Amino acid sequence: RKMSKTIGNVISPTEQLEKFGYEPIRFYMLSELPTFGNSSYSESDLKASYNSKLADNFGNLLNRVIHLSNKKNVEINNEIYVEPSFKTNIDERKAEVQAAFDSFDIKKACDLIFQIGESGNKYIQDRTPWSETDEEKVKLVLNNLGYLLDAIIDLYEPIIPDSCAKAKEALDKKQTIILFEKLD
Repeated sequence: RKMSKTIGNVISPTEQLEKFGYEPIRFYMLSELPTFGNSSYSESDLKASYNSKLADNFGNLLNRVIHLSNKKNVEINNEIYVEPSFKTNIDERKAEVQAAFDSFDIKKACDLIFQIGESGNKYIQDRTPWSETDEEKVKLVLNNLGYLLDAIIDLYEPIIPDSCAKAKEALDKKQTIILFEKLD
């Protein structure tokens, strides 16, 4: 149903801002609601989207890579150690996201960014750098993931600028961070 003061189903933007903060609302509205046309706003959908796409996907991957790079004493963010095929794949995916942004399909752009994060989580699970003893393989895997995380940070920056600035700093300094507190 449409929102209406008469029906009494209006949601106060001020109350939502006080309850969740601007980045969770901004993320939800840009990543889940279509740019053009009508849509439904739901607190439960906001929480589910934020928790799964940011806290569980992006934030978790960021911390895993930072934690493992510290534990394995591996420098990350060095493109010399990024596999050319991995870099090409990420660059192609970044171009797809940019094309969605350019056509004002922000929801599609966010879906594509989420998929990059999912592929990073699958990659780290498949490669298991925590149990790898070959230092060169660990360096390769973690630098590939550092490149992927840099891409995610750059792509999400127009959507969640404050969180991306914190993520970039954490990745550069190799400091674990709770970037996205779970929403209850």
